[in-house]
Amino acid sequence: MMNIITIIEIIFQFLDSFNAILLVLIILIFFQTYLFIKDRINLKKLQTFKDPEFDLNELENFPLVNFIVPAWNEGDILRDCLNSLKNLNYPNLKIIVNAGGSELTENIANYFKKYNNFIILKQKPGIGKIGALNEALDYITEGLVYMIDGDVIFNQEIFLRVIGPLINLDENVVSGSDIRPLKYQEDKYLPKYLEIRYIRFKKFERYLNKNIMGANCCLKYEVIKKIGKFSLNAFIAEDISRTIDIRKARYEIYHLTSYKARLYHRFPENSAEAIDQRIRWLENSFFYSIQFKKSQLIRFITLIFISSIIIISPILLVFYLNLFFISLIMICFLYLNIIRRVIIYKSLRTKKDKILNIKFYLLFFFYIYIESLVNLYVFLRVIFLGRKKIYEKRKESGKCQ
Repeated sequence: MMNIITIIEIIFQFLDSFNAILLVLIILIFFQTYLFIKDRINLKKLQTFKDPEFDLNELENFPLVNFIVPAWNEGDILRDCLNSLKNLNYPNLKIIVNAGGSELTENIANYFKKYNNFIILKQKPGIGKIGALNEALDYITEGLVYMIDGDVIFNQEIFLRVIGPLINLDENVVSGSDIRPLKYQEDKYLPKYLEIRYIRFKKFERYLNKNIMGANCCLKYEVIKKIGKFSLNAFIAEDISRTIDIRKARYEIYHLTSYKARLYHRFPENSAEAIDQRIRWLENSFFYSIQFKKSQLIRFITLIFISSIIIISPILLVFYLNLFFISLIMICFLYLNIIRRVIIYKSLRTKKDKILNIKFYLLFFFYIYIESLVNLYVFLRVIFLGRKKIYEKRKESGKCQ
């Protein structure tokens, strides 16, 4: 007992010293410098991976393209989504919409029954996106299977960029780039922050073992025949679950990189929506780590520790000055991580972004603090509820994934 007390006293004495601040500062400066250098190398490599571009008249043939659109409580955005599919210039399209959750969602979907190439299904409560996809697969027997979300907007260029490698290059699975905000959201601070915040950028290779883009992925029907149906794994994100199924069937995933291959997607426009999204994503990440990559739990624990220090930082200013300075260093570290993503984001775009102004950069501090609160909240939910109760609550709200 005395040994534990002695160790705690030594830790607090160290935290009370200037050496603690200096050590944390040196470690974080070194690590952040390493990341910036690594990003620079990876960005140069990324520039060599130009996505192939295709015109309609350049396609070698026109296989049937089966769009699957799972839609649950989507609202008006679903109408825009389905109209964007209806307006695609391609001679062989079938659109299967599995809609439910609200009368508005079902009414919008049913409106498109008048078009011959639309099949409208009624989605059962609680089956989640994977379940909705699997139900739609029963209506497909050939061609390409294009899986999207009900809150995305298509155009001809995105469509051809994704299906082109399947038709002309004999690829089996193609994953589009990440998503981007809808055009009317491009000048809003929160959607822009979320787009930048969730940029996934490490080293890039065309067939890198990473997840499909769940809202923008197309594959040959032969892949579906080998997989059968997608696994109903309630405790990990549906794009990760589908990726695991594809990898188990020994298919490589051809990844696109261009910003032009990103779907327009409805981003959260207020704090409540953004917080709800982060809660689900972080829980999915935690459950995935438990099931498949326990080594990643160290990152989760580190995130919770840093978040806890940041949350209590205003109190530390009064009661524990040294720890307050350490918390400021941690905030700066997280801030620089976002700046890294801004640099990557700007390198992917060809036009100047007016929203990247001083006010936007100052808002980062507010967003970091809110994210820290959410991180700690997720940790407490996982500890006190467990994944089964969390999944039951998701089923009640219709958010199974």
